[in-house]
Amino acid sequence: ALVADLLDDIVFQSVAYLWVRHRDFAGFPDQFRWLPATELTHQLDSNGLTTTGYHWQGYDIAVRDVVRIESVQGAALEHGWRAIDTAVRLEEAAQRFASTEVPAGWLQQTGGVPLTPEEQSAMAQRFAQARHTNTVAMLSEHVTWNESSYDPSRLQLTEARQHAATDLARVMNVPAAIVHAPSNDSQTYSNVQDQRSDLWTFGLAPIAHAIAATLSGPNVTPRGTVIKFDPSDTLADPFPPKGTPADAVSVE
Repeated sequence: ALVADLLDDIVFQSVAYLWVRHRDFAGFPDQFRWLPATELTHQLDSNGLTTTGYHWQGYDIAVRDVVRIESVQGAALEHGWRAIDTAVRLEEAAQRFASTEVPAGWLQQTGGVPLTPEEQSAMAQRFAQARHTNTVAMLSEHVTWNESSYDPSRLQLTEARQHAATDLARVMNVPAAIVHAPSNDSQTYSNVQDQRSDLWTFGLAPIAHAIAATLSGPNVTPRGTVIKFDPSDTLADPFPPKGTPADAVSVE
């Protein structure tokens, strides 16, 4: 859970923080707590250039008790905010079509005393509520319902959402096929292994190296100690040949 929280901040904020909660007999940290990057306040010197401390939820934390992990790539919320915003807007558009029982359209007054904007809004709300709770809604003789010719297929919402999924995969440095987004690659056995390798090489490895390199620093671990992630499970063959150790089953 701690690594997952660090990954979230590193991806979206390009920096993550650990609060040293306890040290061993040699003075090295042996207990950490994750500090949300968006909630942490920096205390700066008179020049505004050097951090002299941190503040989080009423706690004043010394600099030596905070481990800062910096990403080797920019924050996804900075370089990918357009793709994220587009995906959100497309999801909202699809939800609007999915949550209505009547096709999109508009009410048009064809006679009688012209309605004020407030009366028009009230009539539209009553009509929408009646159609939402009943199968029948009633209009006066001076008001007609005009069905819009636009629907999800004509608005290309399906295609646009698929393209948005591919864009988000690019923002996250993840192979599109991993998140079932459209890609030009054919789904063959060789591609499955390549995609797993790409997921680690381009998506996970930069983050893992940032975390491991920071935790291998002299302020966290004794000299000569190196922290590393083991990607063997990530890169393992998902379909091992029968008879290999990866396919073996122990029987007691």
